[in-house]
Amino acid sequence: MKKVTLKNIKAYIQGNLRYRLFYSRLQHWLPEHILQQIEYRLETMNPSCYSSGSCVKCGCSTTALQMANKSCDGNCYPPMMTERQFLHYIVGQDVVVEGNTWRLSKNSFLEKGSLYTVYKVFLNEELVHNRKKKRTW
Repeated sequence: MKKVTLKNIKAYIQGNLRYRLFYSRLQHWLPEHILQQIEYRLETMNPSCYSSGSCVKCGCSTTALQMANKSCDGNCYPPMMTERQFLHYIVGQDVVVEGNTWRLSKNSFLEKGSLYTVYKVFLNEELVHNRKKKRTW
């Protein structure tokens, strides 16, 4: 069980509120750059984390906590960013958030007639998350 702190309580409430908005007709209440980051986090998450309901690295709950501002303790994704930071991050530029440098590397390729994308997340130049995803049309 996670330690009960004010930061974790805030993340729990924020994540669950955004979760309810994200999966409702009120999704438009979420700022666009937050919505895009939630979609990015869901797109790149480890399928084992999704199916088990918690991160395989750190044990944090998914998917509601993926919608909170804080980062996964397993460093699967960075904290929520400002709109400007996220635009820089998504195109592969270094972004400093809460004193740490995050960078996304994204490459697409064809393999056996299917299109794949590999997402690599770097934290302070260390690879912390690597996900190969088959693209669907």
